Amino acid sequence: MKRYRKWFFIIFYSIAIIIACVLFAVLFSHLFAPNKNAIVIMSNHEHEGWDLYLFSIKTRRYKRITRGGFNVSPTLSPDRKWIACVSGEGNDMHPYHIWIINLSTGNSYLITPGTQWDTSPAWSPDGKSIVYCSRQSNETKFGFYLIQPDGSGKIKIDMNNNIQFAPFPSWSPDSKKIILSGKDISNKIGIYNYNLENKQLSVIYINEKFTPLKPKISPDGKKIVFTSGNNIFTIDNNGNYLKQLTYGYADREPSWSPDSKKVVFTRIINGKSDIWIMKDDGSDQKRLTEQSGDNVFPIWAR
Repeated sequence: MKRYRKWFFIIFYSIAIIIACVLFAVLFSHLFAPNKNAIVIMSNHEHEGWDLYLFSIKTRRYKRITRGGFNVSPTLSPDRKWIACVSGEGNDMHPYHIWIINLSTGNSYLITPGTQWDTSPAWSPDGKSIVYCSRQSNETKFGFYLIQPDGSGKIKIDMNNNIQFAPFPSWSPDSKKIILSGKDISNKIGIYNYNLENKQLSVIYINEKFTPLKPKISPDGKKIVFTSGNNIFTIDNNGNYLKQLTYGYADREPSWSPDSKKVVFTRIINGKSDIWIMKDDGSDQKRLTEQSGDNVFPIWAR
């Protein structure tokens, strides 16, 4: 009888431990699963290099995605299962390329092999394409390319050669247009709209007093957020109603929330970079990250 009782307790506690582990795993994955309360950021708070992390706005916890190397410029797939990012050593032997990372397994694969330097990927809202910038090491101007997430179907986007476009393109909500900033022959920097269907380039906004960079359209298509100097601004989708959202700091890299009501961004204070959040009118600004090191380049998980 004692022998059966002994085996009963062994089996009972073994099952209890398994159930506890499963529940912990489910809770852990829920806390860090990419959702509308999660952002992808770059951080060096654990070591000297840059790694990518999932950061929960609700719990303020980090989940490390990459380990070691130089991993920057993340963009999240619409289904929140994959990240495209730039990785490499930044030299002629190992230039920067675009990699795809599975958020569940951590497995990754290269989609832009070659000797060129690639940067600034942006995943289309329909999930079918990634736009990115690329140039050879002896070139000064970036070209823009479309590629499918599996690395196939690469095509170059031919736009106006009289305009020198900046990196960091973004997408319209319907995945039919690419939004980017560029400088024309008179050195005026503006925000442009390239229609992928009719191959037409049009101006959204030019203001000689501003240098609009890294423009991003809100998911509802009504506003564009961008940086100029050390501040963040918005305009409507027709280039009107300019509004300054931040003042007095060095603010960078704004990114819209899925409901278009909030913006996350990087703020630099006394040489330290952290992630902040605010409403789309610039009010209710709050700091999100408080770890040592720098936290930059937030991308909201749509």
